[in-house]
Amino acid sequence: MGCGWSVKDTDYSRVPVIEAINGGSLDGPLGGVPFWQKRLSEGFRVTAVGGSDNHNSSYEQGHESAVGRPTTVVWAKNLSEQAVLEGIRAGHVFVDVLGSKDREIEFSASAGEETAMMGDSLKASAGVPVKFG
Repeated sequence: MGCGWSVKDTDYSRVPVIEAINGGSLDGPLGGVPFWQKRLSEGFRVTAVGGSDNHNSSYEQGHESAVGRPTTVVWAKNLSEQAVLEGIRAGHVFVDVLGSKDREIEFSASAGEETAMMGDSLKASAGVPVKFG
């Protein structure tokens, strides 16, 4: 059922990150994706992350572990703790729901001289074409 949030009067302008997917659950009564999408629709810039955990220590041979699905993949300048946290705060993340082996997505947009990567904001004046790559 995810990690639902039900605290009334939460100031979402102070919430930079939401765990939108936990253990592969995308929907349900406490599903995080609709909750996160609602925050975006309300105008809050919140980064979605995903996490996996296992509350059962047993392991069945021939079955893949649920640990690592989903995984939050972060674009960071280097592999330091500070750089990873900066990447998350900037929204330079995506959630790999399946736990693929090649966790990589390259996405950018440009308008005139301005360029943005996944998670960035891009302002384009009226009439300026936006290119996606």
